[in-house]
Amino acid sequence: MRSFIPTGLKGLVLAALAAAIVSSLASMLNSTSTIFTMDIFRPYINKNASDKLTVNVGRISGAVALVIAMLIAPLLGNLGQAFIFIQEYTGVVSPGILAVFLTGLFWKRATNNAAIWGVILSIPIALYFKVASNGWSDSSFFVNIPFMDQMFITALLSIAIILFISYL
Repeated sequence: MRSFIPTGLKGLVLAALAAAIVSSLASMLNSTSTIFTMDIFRPYINKNASDKLTVNVGRISGAVALVIAMLIAPLLGNLGQAFIFIQEYTGVVSPGILAVFLTGLFWKRATNNAAIWGVILSIPIALYFKVASNGWSDSSFFVNIPFMDQMFITALLSIAIILFISYL
């Protein structure tokens, strides 16, 4: 920042950077608490929860997510490239979500149960590619294929799982 930004604009750029970080954190917390309360707490834990209880559970789940993030953050300090790390682990979940979206959009007979299983089973599939590409298993299929190809194959296998379970 010292080399590329003039002296008068450094404070403005720093303020914009801080605002972007806070905005991203707020949206992630909002998403985390919403997903937990609406997709896990209400359907599986307390179907008859009042709005007040749901809001309180959302606040608590957001606080728990922050505590987990604070505990994990020091462990990530030794990463060389944090962005690559984030992309790799986002790539574990993203193909399953893409598969659910595409299947739900283009195939009317896709079921909720199949979508849930498609997302859940996409995680071990993606982790298999991660383990195989790191050289932990020399006898595995798909060793050393590019990351984007791993995500593509995971999405295709997730779509196949969704179609199969929906068909059943």
